[in-house]
Amino acid sequence: MAEQKEQKLGAVTYSDPDKTEQPISIGGVTFLPGEAVNLDELMIDKAQAERLKTKLAGNPYFKVEGGPDHAKVTEERQKHEAEAEQKKQQLNEKKDQRAQEAARRQVEANRPERATLEHPRDSEHAKRK
Repeated sequence: MAEQKEQKLGAVTYSDPDKTEQPISIGGVTFLPGEAVNLDELMIDKAQAERLKTKLAGNPYFKVEGGPDHAKVTEERQKHEAEAEQKKQQLNEKKDQRAQEAARRQVEANRPERATLEHPRDSEHAKRK
């Protein structure tokens, strides 16, 4: 029988989003950019270490072994935002087309059926005949 293992969170690595190479401190633990830290070894309270790992696993600037892959989530989010922007642009284009069509119909509706411009000489000439 195959045993089902619980997903255990391991070492935590901080990725510096601003590329400042400055260390940060969270929960009494200092993280250097790009260096893995084993919280179980540094923290006496193992429950607190697990809570911190769980919290950091949800932060896209931290990579926690056994935690979610934020690169995939970010990629999916960017893909979704690009699709949403494309749909928004299409809707705006349709809206503009409808507005232009409505303006054209309004011009057509206001246009008389027959030409009404008469030259003053033509009307006098018609009266003489």
